[in-house]
This record gives sequence, structure tokens and C-alpha cells, in this order.
Amino acid sequence: MSRKSYSTRELVRCLRRLGFTEEPHRGKGSHRWFVFLLDGLKTRTMLPAKRRDIPPKTYASMLRQIRLHQSEFAQACDGKLPPAEYAALLQVRRDDTSFKPRMD
Repeated sequence: MSRKSYSTRELVRCLRRLGFTEEPHRGKGSHRWFVFLLDGLKTRTMLPAKRRDIPPKTYASMLRQIRLHQSEFAQACDGKLPPAEYAALLQVRRDDTSFKPRMD
């Protein structure tokens, strides 16, 4: 189920399926910010705006910020991980400062 790379467009689609929304007025520049609100706390991640393929380190950093493993993110992209299940996972993993995404 491993995948080499994602495009920015694919990552945006997957984040929106998880329930993330874009912060439109996050300043000028070449990046887009996405936020997920849960119990008044924000989970944020940032993506390059006009990149075709995201480098592996950037992808791993995004997974670490949203607290998902690669296989879970692939499920989200396929529509098999609804926002409610993601919220439950996030509640468990939010305080884990040592979280590292498994790159399956």
C-alpha cells in the first residue's frame, strides 16, 4: 500500500475528506494552511501551493502534524476513514509528543 509521492492537489483532496478546511487569509506566500478544529483545539498543517509532487520529507512532516500513519492517510484518501474516526484517533494521539508516522 506504499506510495512514492502525492501531488499537492491529491493531498488537498485527502485533507478535505478528513475534515480539514483551508485558512484563506493566512498571509501571502507560496504555502497553504489547513486546519482541523476539535474541542476548541486546532490541528494544523501546511502544504506548498504550487508543487506537483511533494518530497518525502515534506510528506512525512505533514503526517506527523496531522498525527496519522501512512496507511491511515491512504485510507482517508480512499474515503475509508471518515472525519469522526479521524477525530477519535486525534484525541488519543494529540498529547503524544513522540508520535512518528509509520511509513508502511
